[in-house]
Amino acid sequence: MENLFLKNLMVVDELNIQTLIPCIQDYLIKNKYEFLQQNPIGILETVYQHEQFTELWNFCLERICQKPEILFNSDKFINLKAPIMELLLKRDDLCLDEIIIWDSLIKWGLAQNPTISQDVTKWNKDEFTIMERVLSRFIPLIRFYHITPENFLYKVYPFKDLLPKDLVIDILASHMIPNRKSNVNTLPPRRTKSKSDLFYSEKNYDKKCDEKSVKKFDKRYRHYYDF
Repeated sequence: MENLFLKNLMVVDELNIQTLIPCIQDYLIKNKYEFLQQNPIGILETVYQHEQFTELWNFCLERICQKPEILFNSDKFINLKAPIMELLLKRDDLCLDEIIIWDSLIKWGLAQNPTISQDVTKWNKDEFTIMERVLSRFIPLIRFYHITPENFLYKVYPFKDLLPKDLVIDILASHMIPNRKSNVNTLPPRRTKSKSDLFYSEKNYDKKCDEKSVKKFDKRYRHYYDF
């Protein structure tokens, strides 16, 4: 059902029926995780492509940051478009251990280049160059200083050629001398949001429409869209 409402939202945007956009967005937001969990990749990409869906876009980002397993545990995570990945990794409120974010990023990068071995020890110079080109925009967004020394050694250091040399040296130094002042600008640890801090809650939205009203719209304008 939620896919139907999302398609209706695209129709009203294409027809420039501005008054109905908040109505359908509110319905989808009211249904929370149900529609987002069904197809997080498809929904994110659809909403991202429509500038008018601001409330729904912000809602999706908030919910995924609060419950990142919706996206990161999805089989389709590797199909996520690079711009959306970048927007997510920029978020300070992405509630996921940094090493999991790193592992997921490597998994995503390898999926973009399936001919490259999953075993980094088998990569040649050209393969490192390819992966560096794919991941370069994301490397500055990883909070490496908030990865434990053990995880850095075993899960990040093997990919050291993807990182700036001065960054690797500084991280290693920080592990050996914990109170040492870093020579590199570092990002703060990601923070979590309490329920009271969440901007998008039921109270933030007027119940402007219900399922019946949107179904009525669908019946009237169905011929504009291939369902």
